[in-house]
Amino acid sequence: MDWIDEIKTRLLDVADRVNLAIDKSLEAFFRDEPKKAGEVMELEELLDRMEVELEEHAVSILEREKPEGYPLRFIISALKINNDLERMGDHAVDIATAA
Repeated sequence: MDWIDEIKTRLLDVADRVNLAIDKSLEAFFRDEPKKAGEVMELEELLDRMEVELEEHAVSILEREKPEGYPLRFIISALKINNDLERMGDHAVDIATAA
């Protein structure tokens, strides 16, 4: 199932960008670097788009493949993780704007 690997890759990409957003938000907060806060805002816009794209992709897989068992549980878990990662990006924005 190549689509499982594709979803894993997409989730890892989102996670990497969330990690970057958190790092930049902490730099903005602790080092008083407004430029970093702006970079966090840009990353958050990208994260929002990535969340929607991954969700739409997962829904299309559900419609097309009609997975059962592990593949279905994997997609459900991936959607939850995707949502949590996006929320972490929102929190990075909150930290950056508090700077």
